[in-house]
Amino acid sequence: GSAARSESRSKDCSGKDVALDVTSYVCAAAHFIRCEGPTVRTLWRRNEEKAVLFWKAKPSSELLEDTAAADAEAALHQALSDGLSTESLAEGLALALARFKLSSIQIEPIIQSSLDQLGESLERGNLSEEEFDVTCYRNVFIAASDELRRKSLIS
Repeated sequence: GSAARSESRSKDCSGKDVALDVTSYVCAAAHFIRCEGPTVRTLWRRNEEKAVLFWKAKPSSELLEDTAAADAEAALHQALSDGLSTESLAEGLALALARFKLSSIQIEPIIQSSLDQLGESLERGNLSEEEFDVTCYRNVFIAASDELRRKSLIS
């Protein structure tokens, strides 16, 4: 069941509560990472790059190991402060994941596990490129925001 998966994912990480915090963000971000719509792919990559620069600009004295989860949550909420959108979700989730990557947590296996559990992304089928792109964009917003609501990270 999903409880067993959560336990095994927690064992992939160092840290106690942090591992569970990581999965909350990773499960939502995985919807962006696996999306093949060009708009979402570009949006995610741009925000990943910006997030790395954001955290690297911080003094290392501010990036304490035991504040990674709190920093990630604060960054997510700051990104969402002007409203919930696909853009703000991409920004907030990229910031959260980048913050965890700067800690000792081995986040890549958790990301891969989440992607494996989600399976294939939306099939293009007979949709035009534009219809596919718009559908991916909408689906990512719905799936990622639903995931964050389930984890009580947003209301």
